[in-house]
Formats: sequence, structure tokens, C-alpha cells
Amino acid sequence: MLLQFNVLPATKCPKKDVIAALEIYCKTVDSGSMTDTNQIKDYIWNPKKHINEKRKMFFYLMYNQDHEVIGFSEYAYLPGTQVLVLDYLCTLQRNHMLFYNFYHMALSEITTELKKKGLFIRYIITELSLNQKEGKLIDIDSNYFRHLLSNESYKLLKYPYYQPPLLKHEDAEEFNIAIKLLYSDNNNFSLSKEQYILIIEEL
Repeated sequence: MLLQFNVLPATKCPKKDVIAALEIYCKTVDSGSMTDTNQIKDYIWNPKKHINEKRKMFFYLMYNQDHEVIGFSEYAYLPGTQVLVLDYLCTLQRNHMLFYNFYHMALSEITTELKKKGLFIRYIITELSLNQKEGKLIDIDSNYFRHLLSNESYKLLKYPYYQPPLLKHEDAEEFNIAIKLLYSDNNNFSLSKEQYILIIEEL
């Protein structure tokens, strides 16, 4: 059986498809790690409002061969440090094949779009929750990412990182930063403390 997938920028997709993708997002991402969907929709449907922001946001929808929405992803590009941040990548079903296809297809699209503007990616990073209960990591999405991204040569940094709360009533949470060099499968590279601080400041 031949499976075919297509990845499109959310800005070029019908609104009903964006809503379907955000429904997948809401069902998949742990509540403590979610960005308000109104904020996401504003970026997608009102891009001119954000055109002067230094951070460049990318949103993609994944379609199956029947042109049904089966995934949503959000990335952010930090030009000062040439870092691409994988914020969210979720599919209708937690499936390794869907994840890896979506990950690589979206990354290819983003790399191409940035090159058109003379911009390049040096590192890819993602934030992994360290939220625990009884000594066990409980953020399902972060644990899923930990497992799958280890096969993509991501390296967990030992430096502490506390993410500002997404909602006013919440406390700051401790996270791991997982990082990889875009054009290398070597996860034994070193990142200086100064470079790490620059990345965190731009985050």
C-alpha cells in the first residue's frame, strides 16, 4: 500500500482545515505546554500584524492521500542565533512514521523559505518538560519527543532552563533543551555557555 502525504503552510490552507488541525493540537498537547489557539490563529490569519517581528513563525498542516488533515506543526526561527525552534508537532495518531515524515517535510519547506531570504539554520532545538509526579516525567508530548528525537541525533543540554509561564496564574516550569546541528548527525558537539545564553535570551 502506497501512502502519500502533503505538507502545506497553514497560511495557504482553508480555514476549516486550520480549525481541524488545531483540534488535533488541542487533543494531543499537554495542557501545561499549550499556546492559546487564538494566538496561533492570529499568526496564521493575520500575518501582516507580525511581519516586523524578529522571530519568524512557521505553521504547517499535514494531509493524507485523501486530502484529510492529519497533523499540525509550529516552528519559530531565531535569526540572531540561526536557531529553529520546534514548538509543536502533532498528528492525528501518535505514529512514528507520521511524525518523522511530517518532521522532515516541514523542515525541508522551512529551510527552502529561509534560503530565499538569505537566512540559514545552524541549530534545531525543542523544549522538553521536566514536570514530574512521584519521580516520573509526566508530560506525554515531551516524553514522546524525547524518544523519537533521540533517533535524529538530538542532544540534551545539562544547563538549567526555566520557561516563563504561558498563563498568568502558573509558575515557571523547568525544561530540558534538546538540540542538534542541522547538517550533522554528530550529537557529541559542544555548545559554549556563551552561545547557550544567547539562544536562551533570544527564546
